[in-house]
Amino acid sequence: MTSNMTNSSTTTSKVFLITGCSTGLGLSLANAVLKFGHQVIATSRNPVGTPSAVKSVEAQGGTWLPLDVTSSALEDQFKVAFDVHGRIDVLVNNAGIAVAGAVEDFPADGYMAMFETNFFGPVKLTKLLVPYLREQRGGTIVNISSASTWSGQPALAFYASSKASLNGEWLLFLDSHLELKDHLVDIFYSIQRRAGHRVGTIRHKRPDGRPRGYENSIY
Repeated sequence: MTSNMTNSSTTTSKVFLITGCSTGLGLSLANAVLKFGHQVIATSRNPVGTPSAVKSVEAQGGTWLPLDVTSSALEDQFKVAFDVHGRIDVLVNNAGIAVAGAVEDFPADGYMAMFETNFFGPVKLTKLLVPYLREQRGGTIVNISSASTWSGQPALAFYASSKASLNGEWLLFLDSHLELKDHLVDIFYSIQRRAGHRVGTIRHKRPDGRPRGYENSIY
């Protein structure tokens, strides 16, 4: 992606839709893309909660919209985003959540929430965007993964699994790329999240606050 953004004076301006921009990597990407002269539609679940981030992006000419990849309103939110410029050239699936805890006592709603956001969210957005990329004959989809998928860490088994599913999703994307190659849609990339870009982590604890046997390794 870097080679396509090196000089805004010699490149056609692209429209980027970036999810999960409230903090960390998503916000950094939004600011960087704007500085290279491209158009940005930054999104987050609750823009009201990050007024300074929204102000920063909008002051540079970007747009900030509410978008929740787990919401039943996702399709409507996507259409609103698409209509801002009447096209989307690059989708960055960055939105993600991390919930920590031991596998033994991890609540089902916790790991289901991670898979809904970290895996099924990108799948849903990709499916919504592909028809438009096919019609406009071109585009790129970028998935933000995690280094935890190849470097095990205590308490992050379900988070790593949800991100590993995103990595494995390259098979789905590769097949889609083969389906779409005649429409000039770029192959889909998976990028490892670099250290230093924080993902909000909620540490799960047992109801009594004393998980059995994990006091020194996880909690």
